[in-house]
Parts: sequence; structure tokens; C-alpha cells
Amino acid sequence: MQKITGEAFFSSVHNDEDKVFDGGCWASASAEPSWCKLVFETTSEVEKLIIGMAGSDVTAAGSCISFSLQLEDNTWQQVAELREFSVNRGVSLMSDMESKGGRIKTQVYSDPFVLNFPKAARVKAFRLDISGHGWFAAEDIQILGSLVK
Repeated sequence: MQKITGEAFFSSVHNDEDKVFDGGCWASASAEPSWCKLVFETTSEVEKLIIGMAGSDVTAAGSCISFSLQLEDNTWQQVAELREFSVNRGVSLMSDMESKGGRIKTQVYSDPFVLNFPKAARVKAFRLDISGHGWFAAEDIQILGSLVK
């Protein structure tokens, strides 16, 4: 298994760091639903997704983080969806605790989110979509697999 690379695209970029697929952090420039996408250099067989951090800077309440893969026929297939979750985004947890009077309604993964594929999917691109409240960010997204020859 190797790290799959390609060209990154974003709905908007607030920070100077747009290397989210290379160990860095991406932050959106608006509170609107946002996305980041990696178009692979060549069709690849994806075996594993690792998301180091993803979520809102306000609250995870009402949020949705979805992960999609672009298949060889150019259609998009959603492979996972997290509702009212943050991945390693402590600010969302603190906001939820404050807004709920100390009670936590939403959940926060404290470790990276890992999605394994039992059978490698042959795909051309990956996309992460985030919606909910506040501005959004993601960090250290890794797509692992092998290149199709």
C-alpha cells in the first residue's frame, strides 16, 4: 500500500496552507457547505482512507461530513457519512458543551478516522464534503492503495 497523490481542489481556502493531502491543514473561507477534493494522477485502487481531523470551528450539532470516491465511469459514490461528529476537532466539543450547559450531544472521534475497504475500489478522485455551522477545516487526509497499471 502506498500514499496516492494528485492535484488538490477546494470550494474555498481561508488559510495559506492547502496541503491537506500532504500532512497539512485546509480551512474553508466561508460558513457555507465546503469541500476538498484530490484528483489522482492516475486511476488507483483505494484500500484505506485516514482523516486526521475534520469538522467545524463552532459545533458539530447539525453537521455532516461525507466521503466520496469518483469511479472510473466518472460517477461519484458516497462511501461514508458522519452526522453530528467531528474528527479530532476539540473546538467543536467545547462549543457543544457550552451550548448544552455542559452536556455533550454530539460526538468527537479523538483518534484519526480510518475507513478500510475490504475490496479495493478503482477510482479517479476523492472528495470530502462538510456542512453544518461555522467554518470548516480538515487536516492530514491520507488516501492509501495502489496505482492501476
